[in-house]
Amino acid sequence: MPARGPVVLGIGGLTLDGVDRERLLHPLVGGVILFSRNYDNVEQLAALTAQIHAMRTPALLVSVDHEGGRVQRFREGFTAIPPMRTLGDMWQRDAAAAGLEARRVGGVIARELRAQGVDFSFTPVLDVDFGTSAVIGDRAFSDDPDVVAELAVALCRGLREGGCAAVGKHFVTGAEFSFLRTLATTPTLEVKDKVYQSFQGAARALWRCPKPTLAAFSGAAVTVGCELALLCDFRIISETAFFQETWIKLGILPPLGGMMVLPRLVGLGAASDMILRGRPMRADEALRTGLVSEVVSVDELPTRRQALAEELAQIAPQAYAAAKQGLHRGLESTMEKEWAANVLAQAMLLGSADFKEGLEAVTEKRRPQFTGR
Repeated sequence: MPARGPVVLGIGGLTLDGVDRERLLHPLVGGVILFSRNYDNVEQLAALTAQIHAMRTPALLVSVDHEGGRVQRFREGFTAIPPMRTLGDMWQRDAAAAGLEARRVGGVIARELRAQGVDFSFTPVLDVDFGTSAVIGDRAFSDDPDVVAELAVALCRGLREGGCAAVGKHFVTGAEFSFLRTLATTPTLEVKDKVYQSFQGAARALWRCPKPTLAAFSGAAVTVGCELALLCDFRIISETAFFQETWIKLGILPPLGGMMVLPRLVGLGAASDMILRGRPMRADEALRTGLVSEVVSVDELPTRRQALAEELAQIAPQAYAAAKQGLHRGLESTMEKEWAANVLAQAMLLGSADFKEGLEAVTEKRRPQFTGR
């Protein structure tokens, strides 16, 4: 059996069935993630993890989201772990005590999971809570990044001492307006040289990746999400999905390559409609214009995504990389120039009065009053 693959799969119930076993033997699979539906009691969990570990060599890794509070998948027979926010609140009263408690909690999580054969938990959440995301909420340690960092290190130390790897996680929940506000007062050259270097670094890595890249989603691909989806080789979406370049509604422009790629995918007219008006493109139009390869139902999306990924994985890697490079070469002899031009223009726009007005209008859910300044 080859080494573990990169894919982590869920399973249906309290034991492995034939479908589960077939999927877990696929060479791309490297692990299993368990949920509340997979847990009844500690004895059942230990038997299930033993089943999973016995399937392959090297053994598949067994993981879980077991971070405490409302995201503690296993409850009966396990210690009740409080939300991570309680540690942040403790930090405000006694930072040293909070650090020790975070370390202790990490140890409890790790020892109890390892005792039942679970290899690690996707813990802790490393987001800063700005009060704008119900997904994050009290799962975050604090609204102070320094507190988040200190407590995360302490919790991870406890996890490691208890025998678990520490796997921090971060949620992409949409535009962070407090971050955007800081850009409005950041010097233009600093935005150009530092801030967007990181954003464009991700775009470059995706665009230049020699391996197949696939975007598949059921919801909204807006602003950065839209830009990154455009840079993938293939896009499969559900009938509920849509693309939208809403940058202009904030008084700024798409800086990650969308203005270069989108017209070449859907034509100048449709691209102008999306970029200059911020109009969304729904699934049916995306299929008709060639923006996506397929539109399927929400239920079918995981199957079709997996099927295309497996098809692409069978293609000769060197030939794929060379052909992809050739397609890009024919499309964009000036992508680097496009990135350079966009980031400078964006840096200037972020300092404009119109950007500040656009940001406030979106926050206040009203129509912006742009002045051209």
